[in-house]
Amino acid sequence: MGMASQDAIKQLAALMHQLDEPLKITFQGQPVFAIGVGLSTLDKASVHYYVQSHIQINEYRDRVVLPAATQKYGRYIGTCLKVLDMTGLKLSALSQIKLLTVISTVDDLNYPEKTETYYIVNAPYIFSACWKVVKPLLQERTRRKVRVLQGCGRDELLKAKYDQSA
Repeated sequence: MGMASQDAIKQLAALMHQLDEPLKITFQGQPVFAIGVGLSTLDKASVHYYVQSHIQINEYRDRVVLPAATQKYGRYIGTCLKVLDMTGLKLSALSQIKLLTVISTVDDLNYPEKTETYYIVNAPYIFSACWKVVKPLLQERTRRKVRVLQGCGRDELLKAKYDQSA
């Protein structure tokens, strides 16, 4: 979870321009953060490193992304959607409960209303065990925001625009 290089940012921008038209329309104005949780190397870095990276992402969202979206669309945009991709999640993730607890506490105390919905996609079987452990540690307001989708969740994500505006 380090800083992205300029090349990576350019590649992401190029890929975003290639999106299907329905995807462009679905998330217009609502920033989306996609995080490859399952592919994280949680066992190779300290809890402190991941918490600091998480805080940096949230601060960047609050100070840069949300104000830019507000300016671009001419209306206040104060929340985002997060898509958490669990592809590659391993049993060793259960040993990272301390990290998940610290991150959820940071979010609950400092950023409680900044993420509108957390979409969990590509959740392997092991995710249900992790979720059973983590869920009780979260505030109720956070638990209500979590949606676990089947597979990649494409259809549900395409409908997110309509669910958010209802």
